[in-house]
Amino acid sequence: MAVTERGKHVAEGNGLGRRFSILWTGQIVSQFGDYLSYFSIPLFVVFLSLEEAPRNLALTYTFEAIPAVVVGFFGGLLIDRLPVRMSLIFSDLARAAAFGYLASFAASGPEQNSEEGLVFVFVVAFVAGTFLNLFASGLYVLIKQLVGQDRLAEANGKIAAVQNIAFALAPAIAGLLVSATGQFTLVFTVNSISFLLSAFSIVMIGPVERIRNGNGNEDDDEDEGLLADISNGLRYLWSEPRLRTSTVATACGNLALGFLESTLVLTATQLGADEEWKIGVVFAALGFGAAFGAWVAPGFIRYAGLGRTMIAGLLTMGLSYAVFVRMLFGPMQLFYVFIAHIGLQLFNVPLVTIRQVFTPDVMLGRVLTATRAIGWAPTPIGALIGASLVSADIVSFITAVRLAPLLIIVAGIGLIPTVIWRDTFGPIRSGVHPTVPLRSE
Repeated sequence: MAVTERGKHVAEGNGLGRRFSILWTGQIVSQFGDYLSYFSIPLFVVFLSLEEAPRNLALTYTFEAIPAVVVGFFGGLLIDRLPVRMSLIFSDLARAAAFGYLASFAASGPEQNSEEGLVFVFVVAFVAGTFLNLFASGLYVLIKQLVGQDRLAEANGKIAAVQNIAFALAPAIAGLLVSATGQFTLVFTVNSISFLLSAFSIVMIGPVERIRNGNGNEDDDEDEGLLADISNGLRYLWSEPRLRTSTVATACGNLALGFLESTLVLTATQLGADEEWKIGVVFAALGFGAAFGAWVAPGFIRYAGLGRTMIAGLLTMGLSYAVFVRMLFGPMQLFYVFIAHIGLQLFNVPLVTIRQVFTPDVMLGRVLTATRAIGWAPTPIGALIGASLVSADIVSFITAVRLAPLLIIVAGIGLIPTVIWRDTFGPIRSGVHPTVPLRSE
C-alpha cells in the first residue's frame, strides 16, 4: 500500500483511523492472554519442579525464546509474501490451540515434581514462542500499512501501552485465580479464549493491500528464490548502521534480561513476595510502569529523537533493576521495578520505530523478524548461563540476579558514541521517510 493510501486511513476522522482502532482494541485481549501465560506458566513450572526450579524455569524460557531465531530467518519471508492478516490470524489460532491443550492437561491433575508435566509445558512454550514471534513481527508490518509515516511512533506507543496495561492486570488476575481455585485450568482456558477473540478482531479489520515498493510495483525481488530473499533482508539489516547497531545493543541487553525475566517469579519470592498475590503485585507494578513508559515515549521521541530516547531507556532500566534486586518486597521495591519498566518501553518504542522507518517496505517483514531473531538469540543463552552458574554453586541465585543488570548498563553506555545517538532524529521529527535502497548490494 502506498504512503498516500495509508494517509487516507489516518484522515478517516478518528485519530489513527478506524481500522487501527480495531487492531488496538483487539490487542487488549491478545496481550491479556500473553501476560496471563507470562505469569502462570512460570508459576506452573515452580509447582511441577520444586527442587529444580531455576533450571526448569530457564529451560521453559529457552523453549519460548528459541523460535525467535527460526522465525527470524523464515517467518519474515512469509510475512512479506503472504497477506499479513493471514499470518496474524493463524498465529492466534495456533496459540489458542496450544493453551487449550495445556488447560486440559492441568485439569487432569498433574503431580508435583512431574517430569511428564514439564514436557507438556516445554512443548506448549515452544509452540507459543513460535507463533508469538510470527505475530509480533507481522503486527508492526500491519501497523505500517494502516498509519502514516509521521505517526508510527504514536501508533507503536499506543500498542505498547495496551500491551503493558494487560501486563499490569493479567499477572495479578492470574495470581488471584490460582490462589482462589488452587489449580491452573481456568487461567489457561481464559488464555486460550483470548487468542480466539484476538483472531476475530483481525478478521474485522478487513482486507489490507500488500505493501508495494516506492514505484507502486510488487516486490521486485520476489522471483529470486527463498534463500536469496532471506539473504537480501539480512544483508540490508547489516548494511544499515542504525539497524545493525540497535540490534547488537538489543542482543547485549537481552543476554542479561534473559536470566532476569526467566526467573522473575522466583526472584520476587526470594525478595519477600512469598505469596501468589504479592508476586502478582510485583508484576502489576512493572506492567503499569511499562504502560506509562509506552504512553510517554512518543513525547520523548519528539523532543530527544529515537536514538537518545532509546539509550536513556536502556540506562534507566539497568540502573533501576540494579536497585530493585537489592530490596525486599515493599513500596520502594515496587517503585523501582515501576521505573525499570518505564525505561524498558523508552527503549522498545523507538527500537521498533527505527526498524520501521529505516527499512524498505518490501522487506519489512524479513528485517523485523531478523532483528528480533538476532536480538533475542542471547536471551535463552543468558537464562541458561545464569541457571548453570547457580546449579553448579559457582554463585548464589541472588548474586547472579544482582550481576545481570550491570550488563544492561554497559550496553546503554556503549551506545552513546554510536550512530544511534547521532543520527536517528530527523525522520520522525520531520515525517520524511529516509532514502533507502531496495537491496543491499
